[in-house]
Amino acid sequence: MGRLNSIRIHPKGRSTSRWKALGAVISILMCADLACSLYYYLLVSDFLGAQDLEGPYDSAVVFFRDSGMLQGVGAETYQAITTAANLYRAGVVKNIICVGGWRKQNNPHGSRNMKEILLIQGIPNTCVFSDSLSYDSITNWREARNIIKRIGWRRILLISSPIHEYRLFCIASKDTISLAAYSIRGERLMGGESIFSSWQSIQKELIAWCAMKTLSQGEYDRLIHLWRD
Repeated sequence: MGRLNSIRIHPKGRSTSRWKALGAVISILMCADLACSLYYYLLVSDFLGAQDLEGPYDSAVVFFRDSGMLQGVGAETYQAITTAANLYRAGVVKNIICVGGWRKQNNPHGSRNMKEILLIQGIPNTCVFSDSLSYDSITNWREARNIIKRIGWRRILLISSPIHEYRLFCIASKDTISLAAYSIRGERLMGGESIFSSWQSIQKELIAWCAMKTLSQGEYDRLIHLWRD
């Protein structure tokens, strides 16, 4: 019998094939993520462009976004407060509700700080409201809705960062209230943000959407507290 020649695959060749396969999977996932991000960006852009901003609205609802050194709030939250104050002075909104920012630690009452800033900016105390319980988009709207229904308002303007606005609107639109959304950056969706910062904001929104749709309320709350606290 002739000697059979065996063919052996070198371990290095096997390793290279695996890395190539892993690289291909990562590339596909990155492309899919970029496609989803672009789609969401265009969706939000069309949504904000279709808003009816003709006042007067019974109230604006301003959502806490970040903590910082600007009287206890961050730059984005301060911009939202200033936007609401300008709309009040222009007669677009008659009142302002501040919601969000409750934490177990570090600035536990963000909405109260927001209210204080509005009072310093000259908005009458009788026209500014705040909650002390909400800590995420769902509870933000729940507490705002409690104030709205108690007083009997019907037309509401939501004020937040542009990427956040669409999810807020979808949460709030379950109620029979006339709603519109106003971005703190006006018609500029990015408004000076870098592409990377906008991409990060979209990623957070997509993760929040997935958590809202797939987790039970208890699981969602535990995730939020773990993330925030």
